[in-house]
Amino acid sequence: MEKKIIVAIKEPDKDLEVKEIENTLENFQSAVGGLIESIYLNENLNKQNVSAFGNDEAKILLQEPNFWIYDKQDCICGSVVFVKGDDEGGCISLTEEDIEAIKVFLQENEMNEYDKVVVRKAIKEMF
Repeated sequence: MEKKIIVAIKEPDKDLEVKEIENTLENFQSAVGGLIESIYLNENLNKQNVSAFGNDEAKILLQEPNFWIYDKQDCICGSVVFVKGDDEGGCISLTEEDIEAIKVFLQENEMNEYDKVVVRKAIKEMF
């Protein structure tokens, strides 16, 4: 297992940030602000073994909407860490190709301000 890996972090209302972090559960939890959950993104990224971790309680904690998933049927709230998986279930560094694919995914699933207002209202009503 690599001790440090290149990841991409997407915080709500901010650009994607690529950085090197220690490859530990604690660092992933720190990046998303709590317990992590794995997020399925789409078939293209899945084929590249690119995955994402988000905060398991992001909506309950009323974290800000970040981007759409599942053809705009759901959204991810809070910060997300994108990683590449290895054949043993661990995390390894993203490649430049992976990062470009993530950027395309985020562009295709970007939320506009109206979407964010509607999502915030809906989440507040749920919790």
